[in-house]
Amino acid sequence: MCADCYQRLANQDRAAGSPGTANLPSVQPAAPAGEGYAIASLICGLMAYVFIPLLGAILAVIFGHLAISQSKSANAPTPGLATAGLILGWVQLGFLLLLLLLMLLFAFFAFAMSASQ
Repeated sequence: MCADCYQRLANQDRAAGSPGTANLPSVQPAAPAGEGYAIASLICGLMAYVFIPLLGAILAVIFGHLAISQSKSANAPTPGLATAGLILGWVQLGFLLLLLLLMLLFAFFAFAMSASQ
């Protein structure tokens, strides 16, 4: 029998699927808590090195902490993707801070040299 129109199929006794049952959708197991945030953290952490340095690093840190807090509240193991995203985000923020300090130091010395002449 066809599951949609309830008519007998021409060359088959049963519809595709398990014998004697209708085609039921399969049930997928739920994703671990925080898995979406963990993936977002890793993607933003990688994007911080390629396209959007400051915004990507900040989002990687935020999503990483959200993923870890959700996994702790659900008693699930801490996802490795969230940890990787956190590390990438914090390292990128450290690089950006170091770059900012070097630029300020360079500007200070350039100003001091021009003022002394």
